[in-house]
Amino acid sequence: MTRAIFYKEWIKLRWLLLAISLVFAGSIPYFILNLTNKFRFAGKPHFWSVIVGKDLNLISELTYIPLLAGLIFGLSQIVPEMQKKSLKLTLHLPHPEKLTILKMLLFGSGTLVSIFGITGLVLYFTLSIYLPLQIIGAWFTAALPWYLAGLAAYFLAVWVCIEPVWKQKAINTLLAIALIMLFFKGASTYSLQYATPLYIGIILLSMCFPFYSVFRFKEGVQQ
Repeated sequence: MTRAIFYKEWIKLRWLLLAISLVFAGSIPYFILNLTNKFRFAGKPHFWSVIVGKDLNLISELTYIPLLAGLIFGLSQIVPEMQKKSLKLTLHLPHPEKLTILKMLLFGSGTLVSIFGITGLVLYFTLSIYLPLQIIGAWFTAALPWYLAGLAAYFLAVWVCIEPVWKQKAINTLLAIALIMLFFKGASTYSLQYATPLYIGIILLSMCFPFYSVFRFKEGVQQ
């Protein structure tokens, strides 16, 4: 059953996965070209002093891309199920409903983690050719909350989509926005590194929310 669920999700989302992968993969040559151009015009010594003195992060353009990826992926995974009313059929398969939803969530979150992790590592090691590891480490320390926000956005999007009552859906949306905003409260490179346990806690909590909405959906709650 696990293979069947994963295959169903793959068939449904494969083109979106390709698009997201291309966006993240395409960001790597973009950042490298941007870096080499700055070296060419400003010189390495001067540019390094600017990075250190002004807390400049050249990969800051990634800030909201993982968030958008998680949000779009969550919506694309659940909205068709709700529109075609196929989620209820899925929940009535001869398979525990909690395991069915868990496997759907694992497919989505595992895919996002794979894309984030692989492209992030490639970018890290590619940048290490041009810059000291201390600078790159600082950049990716600042970027970690952005990637975690994308994962949280995925779970929260699934939660909001499955909720059967529109009033509760609106409340869930406001709560989801408030939680996501916590990932972007830092003002400097290291300001958020000590909040990582909090972010992981938010992600684990967000992963639990869809199960409550699935229960309400299956029970036919209307108000």
